[in-house]
Amino acid sequence: MQIEHLRYFIALDTFQSINKTSRELGTTPQNVSRILKNLETEMDADLFFRTADGVTLTQTGTDFLQFAKATVYHFDKLQADVQYRKTQQNQHKDVVLFSSNVVNEIVLNDILVAFSQEYPEIFVNNMIVDWKEGYQKIAAMPSALAFLAYWPEKNFLEGFDFVPALQSHNVAIMSKSHPLAQNSYVTIPQLVDHKLIILTQNHVDNTEVVVLLEQYLSTRKVSLTGSGNLRACYRLTANGEYICPGTMESFIRQEDYLRENLIALPTLDFPLATHALIKHKHLPKDSAQHLLFSFILDYLQNNPVT
Repeated sequence: MQIEHLRYFIALDTFQSINKTSRELGTTPQNVSRILKNLETEMDADLFFRTADGVTLTQTGTDFLQFAKATVYHFDKLQADVQYRKTQQNQHKDVVLFSSNVVNEIVLNDILVAFSQEYPEIFVNNMIVDWKEGYQKIAAMPSALAFLAYWPEKNFLEGFDFVPALQSHNVAIMSKSHPLAQNSYVTIPQLVDHKLIILTQNHVDNTEVVVLLEQYLSTRKVSLTGSGNLRACYRLTANGEYICPGTMESFIRQEDYLRENLIALPTLDFPLATHALIKHKHLPKDSAQHLLFSFILDYLQNNPVT
């Protein structure tokens, strides 16, 4: 069993299509099929169901995926650590990281604290950006890393690797006295009938929330008010008629006094958001950037967000 074969397996789960996986990895569908068959032979079990629409994991495949991710992420982290220490141990290095409010609130702040404790000689310049701005900045600065919301059909960058690293549960945060608060969930069409307050660093048009609402903006009136501060969002939401789109993982991590008058309802028609770690394909293996990239993936594998 080879590390590269495990990477193919992880990619196949991500893209759920042999043809798309082969395109993304720059190989042939026959090679992807051969590697999958070899893995299934070694495991003496089917790892994917094959259908006309693509492939989906079997139960054994789901278990194997956890093993594959842990093995690959740990190997990459160890390899990056060895290469970095061999070539740049005594040099001070800076790493630029473009990230969203969401991943910072959920887990990234903890990861960067752990990273700085293990590698105090590396300074991480973590720049919190809006969704569109983040993709523009990493395209202009390929030596940087990014950790941003990810839609494969909207976030294609030539020459970059995208690793889906975190999923969050989308919620609509509102006052307990809000008319929708009596529901057990909401839908996006329901949200656009109300005033929304959007967490943004720059402009609401740069945020991923607007992407979710774009099909409704031409026909329905939506009030989008920007705020770059999560606590300000929550205070305005608790004291007024606004709804703040957010994530359950971030919501439950806030102080009790911020949440006491609020409720977070799941969005039924878009329950999950995916956040990808992004790096340039030709980032040197012995660079501080590659070390941080591998460290984040390994941390998330060993400390899953719940």
